[in-house]
Amino acid sequence: MYEGDRNEKGDRHGRGKALLPNGDMYVGQYCKGFRHGQGLYIFKNGARYDGEWRQGVKYGQGTFWYPDGTRYE
Repeated sequence: MYEGDRNEKGDRHGRGKALLPNGDMYVGQYCKGFRHGQGLYIFKNGARYDGEWRQGVKYGQGTFWYPDGTRYE
């Protein structure tokens, strides 16, 4: 399920929130259907990544938190 901005083609574009079929969630920026820019990805196990994305892939600066609270930058 997706809530957010779309472009004229209907692609996710701008700011949005997606609940994925596997239970994970993404909140952040999209460009032409891809996670792109700043975003927060929350895994169903409680881990999360808060940082930059480029064409759907983690890229650049970001922080990953493990379910036990430890983090990796």
